[in-house]
Amino acid sequence: MTPVCCSQILAKSGTQVTSLRIGQICGGLPDGAWATSDWLPILVKSSVALGALPSATGFVSWLPMHTVSKTLVEIAFAADKLPEAINLKRTGNASDGDVQAIPAMKLLGFFRTISESDYVIANSGLHEVESGGLAKFATAKAQSLSQTMREVQPIEAQDVNRWVGYWRCCGFL
Repeated sequence: MTPVCCSQILAKSGTQVTSLRIGQICGGLPDGAWATSDWLPILVKSSVALGALPSATGFVSWLPMHTVSKTLVEIAFAADKLPEAINLKRTGNASDGDVQAIPAMKLLGFFRTISESDYVIANSGLHEVESGGLAKFATAKAQSLSQTMREVQPIEAQDVNRWVGYWRCCGFL
């Protein structure tokens, strides 16, 4: 409700307003730095302690921080009139598969919800669904304004290796 009210107030003032809805931001270049207090690093650390990783159905559309930063600059300096809302999420879908002390206990409700959503997705036969049942964002506006968003690639093993390398380097894993 508040973003809608703010948009209406700013629109009446004549100020151009664009709201950016950004999906999950993950570790990026150069070293995969990803805050160890975020949900995925906590899940990975807990999985190491438990000796098992959960399986996941669907795709992940996370964007690395360097991609988000570059996209924001491209959008801010775009020659085109900006729309009221722009969604930033990776458009290239990674294939289905597993995302390979137990700090996850504080996020148990969150993980339970993701697990329940995953069960429904896996049994539905749907393939164009965000892992964990998260909403799939339309990204055509962001792609039209940002070369970076047009060129972003699916998450690959090298991305995950950077994240894990960073978490090991900082003593998290």
